[in-house]
Amino acid sequence: MENFEMKKEYAVYTSQAMVNGIYDNDLMDWFEDYEIAKDFAFKTAKEKNVDTMLSVVVNGVFSDEPEIFE
Repeated sequence: MENFEMKKEYAVYTSQAMVNGIYDNDLMDWFEDYEIAKDFAFKTAKEKNVDTMLSVVVNGVFSDEPEIFE
């Protein structure tokens, strides 16, 4: 049995990260610490006055329902 590490990251993004109906990973901000990602998402939502999403990404797979900061 293979031994692999589970990689958990946090992606923070707005609707501006969507290109041709698909979210572009290069237009997202990536974090390894949840609290830092959450603070960044909150500040982005307030400063830019846009809905900002925070998704948990495990081994490249995004969570089904991101947290939304308004």
